Formats: sequence, C-alpha cells, structure tokens
Amino acid sequence: MVADRKLSKRTAQQQTPLEILRICNDPAVVRGGYQRQRTVFTLPILTISDDKVLLVEIIEKNGARHQTIEIPSREILNTKVL
Repeated sequence: MVADRKLSKRTAQQQTPLEILRICNDPAVVRGGYQRQRTVFTLPILTISDDKVLLVEIIEKNGARHQTIEIPSREILNTKVL
C-alpha cells in the first residue's frame, strides 16, 4: 500500500493498495524460536514521490498480532534487480 508520509491532524490520508504479483518462500507458516525466514514479494513497477511511503502490513491469521513496516521512497530507489 502506498500512503502519505507525514500527516498533520487535519488532513486526510490517501492510501493506494498494491497487488502482489508473486511470492517466493510463502510465509504461510512461521517457525518459532529465533530462526530467520526470508520472503520475497514481487510488486508491479511503481514510482513513489518523496512525500509517500510504501507500507507493508503483516497480519496474523486468526490472531491479534499486526505488524506494519514503513519503507521510504529513497530505500526503494536503492533496491537491486533480481
């Protein structure tokens, strides 16, 4: 989802959902303990302006945990092509 970076109290937030094209190493099952798991998500080609961020939301199925990762546009410009 692409969203506005900073909001003042009286402005509306605009969010645009993105469709995931492909997932490599699907995180349907997360192992316990201190193990690492790397997942690669393929998104369509996009351009994000400096005042926007990419929000990645991970929600636990049938659970209460909810994780949000905010990725600024400058981080996306430094990504590697696979």
